Amino acid sequence: MKEGELQMRLDAQYLKSNRIPFTEEGGKITVGGYLYLRGCTGLTALPDGLTVGGSLDLEGCTGLTALPDG
Repeated sequence: MKEGELQMRLDAQYLKSNRIPFTEEGGKITVGGYLYLRGCTGLTALPDGLTVGGSLDLEGCTGLTALPDG
């Protein structure tokens, strides 16, 4: 992540504000289809228990330092 960029957290609030359909149960987020996050350089982590029913596009997400288990 470059200096001055905002950190982004992928959570229910982010998904709601971007009108991405999802469900949340027991603190785990499920996106039923394709999750396009390409170029989200401020994204530093994905939530534990994230499930994506289709493809997950993380190309250009250069701020990611680790992926969750599962």
